[in-house]
Amino acid sequence: TFFSPTADEASQLLALVAQCDPQDAWSRRNPQWNSRQAFGRPSAGFRFGVPRELNFLGCRASERLFSQARQRLTALGGVAVEIDFTPFLAAARLLYDGPWVAERYAVVGPLMTRQPEAVLPVIRDVLAKAPGTDATATFTAIYQLQQYKARCDAILETLDCVLTPTYPRPVTLDELEAEPIARNADLGYYTNFMNLLDYAAVSVPCGFMPDGLPSGVTLFGRAFTDQYLLGLADAFQRAERLPLAGGARLET
Repeated sequence: TFFSPTADEASQLLALVAQCDPQDAWSRRNPQWNSRQAFGRPSAGFRFGVPRELNFLGCRASERLFSQARQRLTALGGVAVEIDFTPFLAAARLLYDGPWVAERYAVVGPLMTRQPEAVLPVIRDVLAKAPGTDATATFTAIYQLQQYKARCDAILETLDCVLTPTYPRPVTLDELEAEPIARNADLGYYTNFMNLLDYAAVSVPCGFMPDGLPSGVTLFGRAFTDQYLLGLADAFQRAERLPLAGGARLET
C-alpha cells in the first residue's frame, strides 16, 4: 500500500518495488502488462462499472461529490455501466463476520495473551471470537468466498474498472471513539472485499464537503491492473485540479 500526493508518484514507486522476493513464500511476480509502461491516459471508450445501489449513509454531500466524479470520468472518455454490487458486499461481510479474523489472531494472539493491555480494546473485541473458529466453518467460508469471487470476476470481465465512493461518508474521531467497530465497518463498506477477492485498487480525492471534510473515490479492478488504474487516477486527478499538500497543483 502506498500513500502519495499523486497517482504518478505512486506509479513510480510501484515500478521500483514490485519485484518478486524469493525469500517470501507469498511473493508473486509482477506481469509485464503491469509495468510502468501501462501507466498513461486511458483510451476513449473505457468502461467503468458503478454500483446500481449506492449507500452514502444519509450524507448528501458525499452523494453530490460522487455524482460529479462519475461525470468527470465520463468526460475523460469513459462509459458508465451500472452493475449489481451485491456479491461484492457479501464478500466484504466475510472479512469480520467470517473466520478471517482468526488469521489476524494468529499474528497478535500471543501478544494478547501475554500483554492484553498492549492491544487496543477495539482490536481485542474484534478478535475475541477468533480462538473459537473451527476448521469446518473456515472451509465453509472459503467455499462461499469462492462463489462470490466467481460472480464478481464475471462482472469485471466486461469492464475496465469499477468506480465507487472510497467510503459512504467521513467519520470523525469522536464518532470512532464512541462506536469504533460500527464506524470502521462504515469506512470499509466499499473496500473490505478488496483483499479477499484479490483486487487492485486506487483511491483518489474528489473534493471537499461544505464542512471542509474530504471525500474520495476508488477505482478497482482485477489483480495486477494497478498501473492501468493509476493512469486513470492520474487523468482524473489532473482534471480535478484539487490542491496537493503544500498548496501545489498538478498540471493539466
